[in-house]
Amino acid sequence: MSHTYSTKAYAKINLFLRICGKYPNGYHRLFTLMQEISLADDICLTADPDEEDEIVVANMLPGLRQEDDLCYKAACKYLDKIDAKGYGSITINVNKNIPSQAGLGGGSSDAASVIKLLQKRFKNPLTGEELNKLGTSLGADVPFFFTGKSAFCEGIGEQVTSCRSLAGMHLVMV
Repeated sequence: MSHTYSTKAYAKINLFLRICGKYPNGYHRLFTLMQEISLADDICLTADPDEEDEIVVANMLPGLRQEDDLCYKAACKYLDKIDAKGYGSITINVNKNIPSQAGLGGGSSDAASVIKLLQKRFKNPLTGEELNKLGTSLGADVPFFFTGKSAFCEGIGEQVTSCRSLAGMHLVMV
């Protein structure tokens, strides 16, 4: 019997971004204030444990191979991390509303949302620290989206410190 889980994957803006240097691996060391905004993609995950183990992203961006899709990578890494066997068929549908490559974190938010839905599906086997490490392996913005709202982010983005909410402030995006 299949189960469907859905959520919104909210975009973010950087209210400021300071590059504080470079790590030996080439990543920038940064300090930023991120704010989740109301613009969001819709994520739907259907899990059918009666089917063969398979992950499918049903509606990828044109020209993107499934192996390169961040939602696919997130699901694969999550299932590897929890050592899932016999998990069945997992189908991911993303209704994109966040413009691609716009600096709004759409792909990272989608990946974090897929992981959160899988956490729900498998009854939360990973700790916050494990989620943070998993998210960081996918992208610098991913850890922010596990908590969202308003947060200072440091390092490559993996050090997330929530701050007083900035929600309700007016913003015009062009």
